[in-house]
Amino acid sequence: MSFSHFSVRMRSSSLTTPSLTCPDAANIAAFLWVYCANVVNSQTILCMLFDLIDQTANGDATSKPLFQDLVLCHQSFSHHLARKIAFEFHREYMVGILAQKLLHILRVFMISGLAQFFPVVGDHTGIVASLLECCQRQLCSASLSTAESFIHSTLGLLSALLNHPPMAESTKQEIMITAVPVNIIGILSHAIISAVERSNMAELDMTIRVLSIYQILLHKRVDRISNGDILLSPPVVKSRILECTSRVWHHTLNRILATRPKDTTQTGVRTKALNTWRQYGDQCGLKNSKNVNGSNFYGPSQPSKLQKYWRIPKKCFWNACPCAGQLVASVHRIHVCKGCYRVLYCNATCQAL
Repeated sequence: MSFSHFSVRMRSSSLTTPSLTCPDAANIAAFLWVYCANVVNSQTILCMLFDLIDQTANGDATSKPLFQDLVLCHQSFSHHLARKIAFEFHREYMVGILAQKLLHILRVFMISGLAQFFPVVGDHTGIVASLLECCQRQLCSASLSTAESFIHSTLGLLSALLNHPPMAESTKQEIMITAVPVNIIGILSHAIISAVERSNMAELDMTIRVLSIYQILLHKRVDRISNGDILLSPPVVKSRILECTSRVWHHTLNRILATRPKDTTQTGVRTKALNTWRQYGDQCGLKNSKNVNGSNFYGPSQPSKLQKYWRIPKKCFWNACPCAGQLVASVHRIHVCKGCYRVLYCNATCQAL
């Protein structure tokens, strides 16, 4: 039979090419994204993957769960997936909508049953560390509503990991190792204020759970906490916790007190938040407002003594900014004041304050 006759017979037959369903396309996109090294292409595939997941969620509810078969493609895929997600959360451009899309994809992977395969490695390179770093970036570089939404979702994911017995201890360990370098108390300050103002007891409980892990560092020696390649001694860790807490404790307490409950539910949330925050303040020696001069954090920033701005430590000069108290270099872009070139800011808000 000639090729032309074969082609005619194929066209006239009832055989049709099977269509690529959204779940199949999402699996392909996820696989391509994990192994894509090009930054631009990676972002494009990420957005495509998000759209495919969204289409699948709005489509046939009887279809098989997303990514169910991906882990079977080879035994290292889940490890590569976790590393890819952590690596992307560390990137400076992961801000706003793009960060929210990646967070949603992570949540879908976990819901799809891959959580048990996720290697939460318990150090500063894991998923938990990258999520906390990305939370801080949202506070400094995204809108307040976006930052609050991202923090709320992150706390939910952390709670899910802590509730998963095989991963609970490593998640807890990674929170403790990461908390001081990324100034987690600045993140939790926003979370507890948001929970009270939105009357969200679930969010408050998640925040308190992470705060309780952070408090362990005040009383227990935890190794492997580092500033870059330099390991920090327990006294240094404790002093950093007290310093970073003093930046936000007074302001957070005042915001909680300023909230006027609209109903009994919000009254309960406010009362629980006040008790928790005051107890934490007691442990840090901040029993009353006399111990903290919060007004200093809202005054003019002091310029750096370094004359060359590219040698100035890459962190915001506004003391109340979440990234001002971190040990590591800023996890997002920093702008220099064009007037003096001796002060760095996250954005116009930090510069104005």
